[in-house]
Amino acid sequence: EILNTGGKAFEFTGALHSYFDVSNINDVQIVGPFNGKTVLDRMQDPPANIVMNSDEIKISTETDQVVEGVVGSVRINDNGKGKSLLIKSTQGWADTVLWNPYGNQNMGYEKFVCVEAAAAMKPVSVAPGSSWVADMELIPSAL
Repeated sequence: EILNTGGKAFEFTGALHSYFDVSNINDVQIVGPFNGKTVLDRMQDPPANIVMNSDEIKISTETDQVVEGVVGSVRINDNGKGKSLLIKSTQGWADTVLWNPYGNQNMGYEKFVCVEAAAAMKPVSVAPGSSWVADMELIPSAL
């Protein structure tokens, strides 16, 4: 929860920087309502918007993306562990950030993925005396 105790409205962006342990990034699929959504690909120079053409993402290059308007039901499927993790958000967050430094051995890229509930594409405005609330629930299951 973010409470504005000041006399003027303010804007912010943010994300829950969630790093999830995986067996190997090559055995992971990220599944959600991505097809047709706009993605800010921050690995392009300059960063560029692209449109997703699938509901499943498999990371095979260095990735830093913000998927606009996707939040609430994103799943990490780890075939190596035989497990799945549902990232569920019911309020506040508007976007999903995907990040992995694929190929960077020093960062241990093959053993984690970041899937973040975020308010990143459009700033959130909080009026004086008002608050903004968000949540995220992690629900593990077998594949």
